[in-house]
Amino acid sequence: MNIRAYLSGNPTHDGVIKAFAEGCGAELVRAWKYEPSDIAVVFGVYKSKIKASWERGKIIQKQRDKNLDVIVLETGYINRGDGENHHYAAGWNGLNGRANFKTKGVDGERWKKLNTQLRPYSRGEMILL
Repeated sequence: MNIRAYLSGNPTHDGVIKAFAEGCGAELVRAWKYEPSDIAVVFGVYKSKIKASWERGKIIQKQRDKNLDVIVLETGYINRGDGENHHYAAGWNGLNGRANFKTKGVDGERWKKLNTQLRPYSRGEMILL
């Protein structure tokens, strides 16, 4: 399987990309030089008003045009602080509600390791998880 992980020049993002690449044996790519791959790995998604995101948006779109997959890394939703307790999210073919986080059949052990308590359910007009 051919996995290409794209470095952006942002030290924080690139640190996450490098760690991810090391864990899965991905090829690190500099300068946004696109070549089709089974999976492309980027940090973040395209945002029209943020020029730094435009190149990763092109990578994502080129992969989609070829029916190839993308893993989008992003700052996690829990324990967002600095230090060793910082978490990141990895979304399959998207981010947030548009990604598959491949959690089907996963037991609760990963959640327990986060040592995070959800607030009790209460009725209201909106529910935020």
